[in-house]
Amino acid sequence: MIIVIFSMIAIFFINLIFIDKIFDMISSSFKNTDDIYNLKTEDELTDALIYGEGVFSVEISDILAQHNISSKIFDDLEQIDKSRPYKFLIAVDKSDLENIIVCSICKKVTEVSRILAICNNQINKKIYEENDILYVYGNRFLASDLVNILLNIHGGKDINVYDKKH
Repeated sequence: MIIVIFSMIAIFFINLIFIDKIFDMISSSFKNTDDIYNLKTEDELTDALIYGEGVFSVEISDILAQHNISSKIFDDLEQIDKSRPYKFLIAVDKSDLENIIVCSICKKVTEVSRILAICNNQINKKIYEENDILYVYGNRFLASDLVNILLNIHGGKDINVYDKKH
């Protein structure tokens, strides 16, 4: 009986953390009021969003640039313009929770055409599938592999899973 009570309390706190994380990511307040006037021309608009920090994100951005695709690396949803659609989103954060939340929100809010995420833990594969998020599983993918997969995704609900364990 005590185990059940402690389990219920633990689940309650995990849900609070999850909900708090979602609200933090969705908040759309401007950190600087000058951002309202920082408008870009059509040529300066970003084609691809890369969620996650680090060298891997920079490598993906460099490869996209070789394909004449402009990109923006971000680690907070407040850093992107939610009022415009983007062609691509790649979520490469080390947290599956973060990747799933960002992909789901961007899919709804920014109308991203193609989404690809890294699944870091096999347990979370089903969550990606239930949310129609194309993912790669495994830690052996190169930045060029992800860009190649992203550029060759065909439209529709056909979700393919790419697995590279070794």
